[in-house]
Amino acid sequence: MQVTIERVRRWLVVIALAVLVLLGAVFGYARYRAHRFLTRLPKQLGIDVTSETNGFTWSQSVKGKTLFTIHAAKAIQRHDGKTTLHDVVIILYGRTVDEQHKERTDRIYGNEFEYDQPNGVIRAVGEVHIDLQAPGATDPHAAVAAARRAGSQDESQEHDVIHVRTSGLVFLQKLGVAATDEPLDFHANGVDGDARGADYDSDTGVLILRKDVKLRSTRPGSESATVFANRAELDRLQHKAVFNVAHFQSPERNLTADNVFLDLRDNGSPQHARAEGHVVMIGQDGSRVETPHAETNLSENNQPQFLKMIDGVRYTSETAASESRAVQVKFNKFGRAETADLSGSVRGNETSVVEKRSVSADHVNLHFSSVGKGPASLREIKATGAAQVTTTPLATPKGSGPASTVLSADTLVADLDGEGKLAHITHLTGEGHTAMEQTLADGGLRKSTSDHLDAHLSAPSKVLPANAGPKKPAKQEIPLESAVQTGNVVILDRQMPAPAKKPKSSSAATAATESHATAARAEFDGPTDRVVLTGSPRIDSGGTNIVADRIGLNRSTGDADATGNVKGSYASEPGRDPMHVLAASAEFHHAASSASFFGVNGGNARLWQGSSMVEAPVIDLDQKTQTLHAHTDHIDAKNTVHTSLLNQVSSGPPKASATVKPRPANGGVTRIVASDLLYRGDLPQPTAVFSGGARVQNGDGIIVSDVVTATMKPAADKTTPQAGAMMAGAVDHIVAEGAVHLQQTGRSGTGSRLTYDVAEGDYVLSGTPDAPPHVTDAQHGQVTGASLLFHAGDDSVVIVAAPGKRVRAETRVKR
Repeated sequence: MQVTIERVRRWLVVIALAVLVLLGAVFGYARYRAHRFLTRLPKQLGIDVTSETNGFTWSQSVKGKTLFTIHAAKAIQRHDGKTTLHDVVIILYGRTVDEQHKERTDRIYGNEFEYDQPNGVIRAVGEVHIDLQAPGATDPHAAVAAARRAGSQDESQEHDVIHVRTSGLVFLQKLGVAATDEPLDFHANGVDGDARGADYDSDTGVLILRKDVKLRSTRPGSESATVFANRAELDRLQHKAVFNVAHFQSPERNLTADNVFLDLRDNGSPQHARAEGHVVMIGQDGSRVETPHAETNLSENNQPQFLKMIDGVRYTSETAASESRAVQVKFNKFGRAETADLSGSVRGNETSVVEKRSVSADHVNLHFSSVGKGPASLREIKATGAAQVTTTPLATPKGSGPASTVLSADTLVADLDGEGKLAHITHLTGEGHTAMEQTLADGGLRKSTSDHLDAHLSAPSKVLPANAGPKKPAKQEIPLESAVQTGNVVILDRQMPAPAKKPKSSSAATAATESHATAARAEFDGPTDRVVLTGSPRIDSGGTNIVADRIGLNRSTGDADATGNVKGSYASEPGRDPMHVLAASAEFHHAASSASFFGVNGGNARLWQGSSMVEAPVIDLDQKTQTLHAHTDHIDAKNTVHTSLLNQVSSGPPKASATVKPRPANGGVTRIVASDLLYRGDLPQPTAVFSGGARVQNGDGIIVSDVVTATMKPAADKTTPQAGAMMAGAVDHIVAEGAVHLQQTGRSGTGSRLTYDVAEGDYVLSGTPDAPPHVTDAQHGQVTGASLLFHAGDDSVVIVAAPGKRVRAETRVKR
């Protein structure tokens, strides 16, 4: 190859270019290595910084409204696109306007935050603080200074500020939501608390405490209280808070519920609370209230002002229990109950050391009284709608006194006295369908109904000791002191028979006896166990009916007294007329089955049965022995007993002969006037004995003697007394004794004994040997003998001579 200058020149140019390219490549590679080394060096040294700025501020607005502003004393831009902020204050304005606070702002602040601007995430590093409803700050430096000052608890106790301290907080800029899973504590205007995990929405202002919530009241002058909950939610715009599975504790009471809803004041204190689901309230004294729903108003110092419970309420305590559909309670300023309204099938009972009492009604209103912060004492019970109050004394020995007293009415109002366990009912009034019922320890019953009731119950006279047992019963308590019932009074008394000491057989047991009474007014006296009836009173007992102007009844013994226009009737055996009585006053003795009837002001009591009748100042009647005693209480009074007896009619053919004239009608009734009458109906042939001077008159004549005995027709079974036939039988015969005087038409006689056969009209007049009977008539003159037999209406006289003596007759001859 030929080498020329020109070719050499080309080679040199090519070599020079190659050297330049090689040098460029060498230098380029060296520069690449240096740049790569410098780029990796910060990361190898732990440095990810692209720029650093002092006084960083960044805001985000929507439609001219600023949503939040971030202030930081220093911002360091990192290589990974994130920014580290120091001494940060995030001011949140929210998108929702609070009507109460037009300039509402919240702030989040801490020493260091990591800001991921592309993703809109701000994450706190270390401890962070949140002030809800904090004042706004336009100067970043002023905001940082305010945040630092608010770091201490004393500075953060501002009105309307809730201060939260936590860590691990994440703020999502696009959503306006801050959240943490870490523990947190907070305080605001007298309330401290802590929880685990929280969510905060800056747009709505809602703060959610996720679990393990605990709040403590520290406001001076208010009741200390603690709230536990599984979850809590605070809506500051609506001034509401919600606690799930909540437990409220205070020195006065505890409350648990599935959910509690609070309405808050501007200062954050609760003014209204509503509890839902398994609500249980426990008082300081251990009393317990259970209900599905409850709501209350609270005062500034957390004291209840009003409490409402619905859908079933149950109350229990050491001494009382009640249940109803709804309850409303009003409290005084010290949180003590003033009134309580219970409605819907109200049932309640309470036990003091002196009595048990129970209340039932459709609606019950309770009134309480208290002194200062002292306990509330029940002072009045008003029950309406089928109201009933039952009291049972605890100090009643077995077998004596009332075992319980039941008072019922459409409306009952009871006044109470005494404190705590010594409280007892003292006064009770009832309106509409009132009833008062006492069950006795022996099984007896006393019941009275009326339109109106006013009762006073006795105060306990003995307090039972705490260890009192059945072996040492305390003094008997009679709960009813006095009572007045008016309007359509009806009384029922059921008395149990006294137990027999040695009963012959079980079949011999006596049945209980009942008595009924009606009146316009009844006045009860507890200590004497007596009731006074006025206003057309009437008593019905065992076939006996009594009416009078006024009737007094001893309910323990069954004895009674009546005054003013007394009228009575006694039922007799079947087929016979009842016995009737009229008197000015009367006394009745239940155990003896006896009664006494009295006249007044010279008048007589009157008793009659069928055609038989007795009138006397005093008539004593004994049904048990079938005796009647008519008499006077005045020693000097004579001939005060007037009696009419039905005459026995002859069962044989009438007597008729040439010498016997037909017997004239005698009117069928014998009238007897005496000073005393004793009737005995317990004999096979009842008798009526008239003494103190007796005068007998009927159609056959007049008999006057010292004593007259009227014998009634014998019963079919002569061995059986005529039970219930008091004065109802007809007179079979009459015996007059003493100074006997007989007066008939055209005939008169004297003697010491006269027997008169009422049915036949036959007389037998006798005397003594020294004073034989003597008869004078118009036909025979004077006749004397041992005994004289003659017939009513017959001119003949049969003279029976005494042994060894002659009869004597003096006949008058007409001229």
